[in-house]
Amino acid sequence: METMEIRVDGMTCSHCEKTVADGLSRVPGIGGVTADAATGRVGFHLDGPVQRQSIENVITEAGFVLGVWPDRNP
Repeated sequence: METMEIRVDGMTCSHCEKTVADGLSRVPGIGGVTADAATGRVGFHLDGPVQRQSIENVITEAGFVLGVWPDRNP
C-alpha cells in the first residue's frame, strides 16, 4: 500500500479538512485520508489504482485547488 501526499490550496479550517477528507475517502482506491489545513497537506493510502483526475475533481468540487503533485504519484 503506497502512501501519497498532495498539497491543497485554500484549506483554512477544520471544516475544510473534513470536506476534503470525506470527499477523497469516497474515491475508490483511496483510504486513510488525513488533511491538515495549517499546512495545506493531505495524505492518504492508495489501496488500488486511482486516476489523478478523480482526485483533482474532488478537490475542485470542494472549492479548493490541487497544489503540489509529486512525480511518483499516479
